[in-house]
Formats: sequence, structure tokens, C-alpha cells
Amino acid sequence: MTRLGAVPTHKGSSSGRVSTPPNRKPGRVTAGLPTSSGCCAGTSDLQVTQANSDGSAPSGAPYDYWSDSQINVLLTPTSTAAGAYDLLVTAAYDENGMAFSANPADYPSPRSNPGPIEVTPPPPASLQVTLPPTPNPAAGGTTPTPIPLIMTNTESAFATATSPDLVILLMNSGSVTISLQNFGPATDINQVQWEVDRDPTDNYGPSVPVLPTLGTPSNGTITLTPNTPGNFRLVAYRGTGAFTEGEQVVVLRFAIVRATMQTTGNLYSVYAVRNNLAGSGISKSTVSSAPDRSAAHAAMGVIWVCLLEGGGSARTIGTTQISGGDIGNLIASDTFTVSYPVPIPAPPPPGNVAGTESENPGGPIPMLDALGVSGGAPPPFRVSTQAIQSGQLPAPPITGGFMVGWTSADSPTYTWDYSHPVTQNFWGMTMGSNQFTEYLALYTTSFPQTYLSVGQAQWIVSPSGTNGNASGWVCAQCSVSGNGANVPQGGKRSSPLKTRADHSRCTCPPSVQRAQWFTTHNQLGVSGDRHESTYNIS
Repeated sequence: MTRLGAVPTHKGSSSGRVSTPPNRKPGRVTAGLPTSSGCCAGTSDLQVTQANSDGSAPSGAPYDYWSDSQINVLLTPTSTAAGAYDLLVTAAYDENGMAFSANPADYPSPRSNPGPIEVTPPPPASLQVTLPPTPNPAAGGTTPTPIPLIMTNTESAFATATSPDLVILLMNSGSVTISLQNFGPATDINQVQWEVDRDPTDNYGPSVPVLPTLGTPSNGTITLTPNTPGNFRLVAYRGTGAFTEGEQVVVLRFAIVRATMQTTGNLYSVYAVRNNLAGSGISKSTVSSAPDRSAAHAAMGVIWVCLLEGGGSARTIGTTQISGGDIGNLIASDTFTVSYPVPIPAPPPPGNVAGTESENPGGPIPMLDALGVSGGAPPPFRVSTQAIQSGQLPAPPITGGFMVGWTSADSPTYTWDYSHPVTQNFWGMTMGSNQFTEYLALYTTSFPQTYLSVGQAQWIVSPSGTNGNASGWVCAQCSVSGNGANVPQGGKRSSPLKTRADHSRCTCPPSVQRAQWFTTHNQLGVSGDRHESTYNIS
């Protein structure tokens, strides 16, 4: 007795070969499921097409054959076929037939010759969903490789807030590319139709577009622009005209969330700067502000309050899958300088020349001002960023939505040599400034590589001062000031010292490359929630 070997599948069909004792008339080949007592429990998962009664191939199965020495059959698995099956070859019993010999070690039947076959089903059709990540300034402004989502849902009902396949997009976060995968036959790919529909429970009025914008499909790929909030489904289907139930190949269920900065109400987005610089130290001179780095005492403090509006009657579908925080960037030129004048009378060389120490940030501007963790991958937010508890946030408007908020602060600290390392002269004055931009950046759990900036504020620290000897650093026209003429990206002007309410993307690092970003900038001298650069000595 010879067993059938594993048979590869090709376009839904299979063929197998088995050697049999001489048999003058075709018998029967059946497919079944293995059982504990033997072979075989019948199954409809594998359709068997065998040779005609004279041994010739039937129409549609040109490789079928039956002879005394060889049997070829065509096996066509259904969409539910998977796993191990047995094929049972049964000889014909008539005046010209010949039975198989019994094999007590296997299936002791004088009429059967079973053999196993493994059916591997093709992968289901799916949608590959890709959103471009935010460029990473630490890598020269290059964009990291996107991490796409693979969705296989075929349920056409609109998702709820807890649906595991729900994809979350932030409004205006970029063009989404959607590609149909594992669709067959491939020659029919352009026959696939696409339809996007809004959840009928959404309560948005005519002030927002009814549907997000779809691009022109090509070879099973289409683009979607998330330009309107709500709960939606995108159906890829076989059919003509509008989609009807049963025609779907794959269904993408997604929510688009709109984020709006709050500038009025009992708690709203505020931005404050305080000139509370103070000096200390003798062997090392230091100027800093609010060592506790709290939003209430630091040189810069910000409260971000944002209304998220998603899908459904309460506009909350998708809103709980949004995260965010405050990202600080050191921008413009770093001009902080310490002078070391020649005392009177002038000392011998090398103390008879003036010296300086100037701050060297060690890398290109803008530079992330955040927690430096070598080898780690924390978010790129300031370490002082804290979420505001829901009980401290204002209620959403009567139209619905979900309120979120964060507080953040920064307390720049400057430390320099009291005596010049070369001339040994004492320092005399500090000059120059550092300029920062704060961003409220949001991202979704679906696409943590892509950040959306919904708020911005700029501020400048000018630690100008003189050496008060025993008193340490003494302010001399030092200042901490905010940008009262804040011009957001997109050319929209916001109120002085308020955060912006447009939806431009910020230049902050993507989560997938956070380790590289933080390691690089920690080596460059930016660490913790302070600006701690090295110095050029001259």
C-alpha cells in the first residue's frame, strides 16, 4: 500500500498521485477527515474530480487519469478547507474488478488505500493601511519607514468605541494609503469598487463635509484624506452600483477625531512666562529658575486644554485612543556667552587676555529639549508634562466630545566656570539668549509614529547678568519673555500668548525612532528637562 504525499495547492485546485495494484476498472476516490477509529469521516471541504469511466480526463481536469499503475485526481478546496484530510481510494467490485490487499497495520480493509493530504488555505483578503510618519530631525529630516496596519474585517456594521478593529485617525494628519492585499484572481483587481459611508448616528451638521475625500483607485490602491470628523466605513466590494450586503471583500472601519484648542471657559489653554531667574554658586556659577520645575513657578508654564470630537451621537468614538503632551524645541541660534575680562592691573600671561565661554548645543537647530535616555524609547515630551485629571477639566459642549488636557513647564539652568580654564580670570558678564517653541502634539494608538501639532507657544530666556562676587550672579536686564505676536504655521495669527488652534504637523520625532533621537541628543548635551550644553572656550 502506498500513501498519498502532501499535495500543493494552486489557484484553488490540487492534484495527487498514487500507485495501486492492477485494476481494470476505475474505482472511487473520496476525501474525508481522519478519525480515531480509522478513515474516513466524510467532508464537503474538498471536492474530488476524478477520471471518466474509461480512465480519460474529464472537461476541466485535464490531468486526471486512472490506470492500473497510476491515479490522478483534481482536488478543489472550499474557502473553509484547512488542515489534514485523508483521501480514500476504493477499488471497483464487479466481475472484472480486483480488490486491494488488506494491511492489518493500517486500515484492515480489502478495498481501501487511504493517504493523508494537508490543505493550507490562502491568506484572507486584507487592507494595508499606511499613514506617513512625522519626519525625524535627528536623522536629517528623513521619514522613518511606515508601520502599516493590516485589517481583515468583513463586518459591514459601523464600529463602536470598543470595536477591536477600529482605526483612529486625527483630522488633517496626512493622506492615508489603503491597498487591497491577497485578492484573487489578480486580474480582477480593478473590478473592485470602493465606497465610504458615514455612521448615521453621527450628529454633525452641514458645517462639516459629509464624507472624507477619496482619491482615484488604481490597481487595488486608494487614498483617503481625513478632513472631516466622525465614524466611517470604507468598503472594498465586488459589484456594480452602490454597495449591498454580501458584496464586501474587506471593510475598513475608522474614526476621524477633530482636535480643537480651548481658549475660553472656566479652564482654557494658557501660557505664562516668569522672570524668576536667580544665581548661586562660587566654584561653579549657575543661573536657574524654579528648581521644582512646576507649572506654577517655572520660567515657562503652559496649560493645554483640547476638545476631541469623534464619531457617534456623543462624538466620542475614537477619542479615548488619543495621546499627547508638550514637546519643547530649542530654536533659532544659541547665543548664550560668558565673558572673562582682564582684571586691573593685568596679570602675567595667559591672564593678560580676555576670554569667553560660549554655549555649544552640539547639533542642528531645532533641537529637542526633553528627557535624554540612552537606549530607551520614551515619548518626546517634556518630563514635566502631566495629564490633567478628568474632574479638573471643563465639561464638553452640548454637542458632545471629550476633553483632554496637559500641563507642562520648563526651568532653564545655565552652569559655567567661575574661573576661565586657560586665563584663570574670573567671569564678569553673561549675555545672549535661548529661544524655545512649545508644541501640543497628539498621536493615535493606531499610528504612534505620526504627530499632529494643535497648539504652539514661543518664549525666550535672556540670562544677562554680572558677577556679584559673594552674591553670585546678579540680573542685569535679564528677562524671560513670551512671543506676543505668535504666527502659527499656515499663516493664521493667534491672540498674544495664546496657543494656536490650527492643525499643522509639528517637526518632532516619531515614536519608532525615539531611541535614536534621545541617544543622539543626550550625547549632544541636551538632557533632562533643562538646556545643558557644552561650551566653546576661547
